[in-house]
Amino acid sequence: MRPASLLLLLLPSLLLQFHHHHRAHADCEPATCGNLTVRYPFWLGNSNQPSSTPCGHPAFEVLCSDDGSSAASLKGSTLQVRSINYTNSSFVASHTRITDGNGGGVCRAHFNMSAAISPNAFTISRRNRALCFFYNCNGTKPSQRGYVNATSNCSTPIFAYLGGSYNLDSPPAIATG
Repeated sequence: MRPASLLLLLLPSLLLQFHHHHRAHADCEPATCGNLTVRYPFWLGNSNQPSSTPCGHPAFEVLCSDDGSSAASLKGSTLQVRSINYTNSSFVASHTRITDGNGGGVCRAHFNMSAAISPNAFTISRRNRALCFFYNCNGTKPSQRGYVNATSNCSTPIFAYLGGSYNLDSPPAIATG
C-alpha cells in the first residue's frame, strides 16, 4: 500500500479523535470558586481526593477552599488566581506571601515568583515587568530613580524596583550602587 493511501485511511481516525477530545472539553461545565468562574482550559480540581477526569491542561488545575469562598490557587503552587479573562486568554495571579496582608511575605528572600508556575504551560506577556526586591540593605535608599522602600514591618531594610520587561531567560539589568 502506498504511503498516501495509508495517510488517507488514518485521517478520518485522527479527525474523529480530535472531535471527541474537543467535544469532551466543550461539554465540561463551568464551575465557581468564590467570585471566580472556572472553565476550559482551567478546571476545578478537588484537593481532598484524586482529581477526576480533567477538563483542561494539568497546569491549569485550580483548587478552591472547602467552603468555596476563598481565592483559588493553581495546584502545586502558592499562586492565588485573582481573575481570568477568557476573551484575551489571560489571568492575574499573586503570590500568597505578598498578598497575605501581614507584611511578612516580603521579609523573607527565598522565593522566586517566576519559578512558581510551569513556564511551559504559560506565556508571560511582554507587557509584564520584573519586580525585584533587595534585601538586607544598609538602610540608605539607592540613589537611582525608581527604588521604593518596602521595609514595612521587616527587621531589615528592603527596597523594591520595577524593572524592564519580564523575560524568563534574561533578567533585566538593574542599576545598583
